[in-house]
Amino acid sequence: MIRKHNCHFILLCFGLILLSCNDKTVIDKSTDLNIITNPIISYNDTSAICGGEVQSGIETLILDKGICWSRNPNPTFANYHITAGSGHGKFSRTITVLDPNTQYYFRTYAISSKDTTYGNIIGLITKMSPQYIFNPKLKYGTVSDNEGNSYKTIQIGNQTWMAQNLRATKYQNGDQIPLVSDIQTWLKSTTPCQAAYSFNENGDSLSKYGRYYNWYVLADKRKIAPSGWHVASENDWEILSNYLTANGYNLNENATDKDIAKALAAQSGWKYSDNWSVGDLQFWNNKSGFSALPAGILNNQSSLPYESAYWWSYSEIQNFNCRFLSYKSAILTGTYVSQFCGLSVRCVKDE
Repeated sequence: MIRKHNCHFILLCFGLILLSCNDKTVIDKSTDLNIITNPIISYNDTSAICGGEVQSGIETLILDKGICWSRNPNPTFANYHITAGSGHGKFSRTITVLDPNTQYYFRTYAISSKDTTYGNIIGLITKMSPQYIFNPKLKYGTVSDNEGNSYKTIQIGNQTWMAQNLRATKYQNGDQIPLVSDIQTWLKSTTPCQAAYSFNENGDSLSKYGRYYNWYVLADKRKIAPSGWHVASENDWEILSNYLTANGYNLNENATDKDIAKALAAQSGWKYSDNWSVGDLQFWNNKSGFSALPAGILNNQSSLPYESAYWWSYSEIQNFNCRFLSYKSAILTGTYVSQFCGLSVRCVKDE
């Protein structure tokens, strides 16, 4: 059984580092326990095989033994740990909840009737993993807007969603959506306008994050979605949320909890967090194929990079006018923002 507790993030380069508090085994003289942590010889981007041995006199009762680990240099039982049962002897466990390219520290532990004793510390940096934006296990379609921009699409339940943010610069009839290239002009605008992510017209950045649009673009009758598609409405977001919740895409895989954010977020690109949030264990993200990236929001207090994703939720009558994901949350949240803000847009195929 693996238990998870708070830990801190340290970003280091790719590779393997072996560290040790003491190359010799650690002996607890009060219980005469001799505990060894073996070198880690097999690991990849998200898992490692770690083992050791608990040695003691027969008079010492070992209630539990196992491996604990943390991003901190001094892991204890209070951090992550996995049990290897009771008694003495050699043991080995595969740990499968690691983040890629991350420094970890491991050591064995043994719990006796008197106290908890630890072995020597072994450190490693997990390997880099492929930087998946889209879920490689799912099949995606494509759709193009009237400018020729191509977008991946994904079917989720009975809906077909864009798996990328819109980056159109024209309405369906070919009229140009006014471009704004600085925040001061944007904040003063009360008419339709659009802007590139971080005001950067770089093609790679646009393909990855899309464009920002204010509310007035969505309200324009000339429409910005590709033909046969529409900007996601309040009802579309509710259908998506309900489907994911009812079909095991939430953390507890039950039919009630709304913690579906990890199923929507891409497997990389988010700021690190913990407690099973979007930013935690990102290789577990994107089960739905929605592939959300943290493009943030454009307003007078623009969000920091890699922290959040906001999309307009367009309807004539509604409680919310947007949905957002945060790196430190497991919930797809509905809220209301000012119409002058710049948000991303996802489109849904017409029924």
